Parts: sequence; structure tokens; C-alpha cells
Amino acid sequence: PFGNSIATSGNIVGAQGYYRFSPNFQIHAWGGYIWATAENSGLSDISNGTGGTDSLLVNKGDNANVWFGAIGVSFPDVGGRGNLPGILFGVPPRVSSSDVRKEEDNAYHIEAFYRWRLNDNISVTPGLWVILNPENNSRNDTQYVGVLRTTFDF
Repeated sequence: PFGNSIATSGNIVGAQGYYRFSPNFQIHAWGGYIWATAENSGLSDISNGTGGTDSLLVNKGDNANVWFGAIGVSFPDVGGRGNLPGILFGVPPRVSSSDVRKEEDNAYHIEAFYRWRLNDNISVTPGLWVILNPENNSRNDTQYVGVLRTTFDF
């Protein structure tokens, strides 16, 4: 939360969980809060959302609060045993208050995936991520990221 060149310490609290409503429907969520403290003073650069950077004057002991979270649904065994399609909506880390700066906008993360179990040891998961207002700045263009993950379970 203090840019690129400031040493930072923090306390983080988080929670996560899921509930299976039926054999083929579950909901999952997680979230957290970070209390961060600048450990040194100086000028630090941070992206301004227009392709450039802004300089921040940070003093040792400055504080910032950051939060994040997500909620999603998934559908175990849809399309075959071990398969798992799902969708997720979340908020990446966002500075909610700071002695140095505050982010006025929110970024949003939307993800859709389908884990396809090839056998007992290998699964392939294609997915799509969409990031709205990247870097918590509404001036930034929406980003689309295709993902292909292979998992080996042994």
C-alpha cells in the first residue's frame, strides 16, 4: 500500500469456508483484512493507472488498511466423477484507508472454470478471468486472462 520501495510489515486476518448444499452444489467464500505499517521513510513510486507513476512521500510508521474477498459456487461431479465447474466473484486487495493514499475505485475479479478429471491422478482446468478496474482504477481497461492448469495428484 506504500508503493515499490518502502519496507512494510503487516498483520493479516482471514477466513475461508465452504458449505455443500447437495452432492452437486456448494458455495465457498474467503476474505481478509490487513493492517500495514511502513517500516522506513522516503519517496516511493506507485502506478497512477494511466501508464505512468506517481511519487508518494511515506513516513516511517504510516498505516494503511487493506481488504479483499471472494464468493463462488461450484458443482461437484457435474459432467463426470471428479469434475468441477464453478464461477467466482471477488474483490482483489484494496486500500480502504491510509495515511498516504486511498483508492477511490474497486477492482472486481470474475472467474469461470471447469476442472476436467482425466483419471485418478491428472486433471486439466481451463478457465477465464476477467478483471474490471485493474489496480483499483476505473480508468484502466478491463483485462481478460485465459488460464489452463494441469494438476497431478500422487
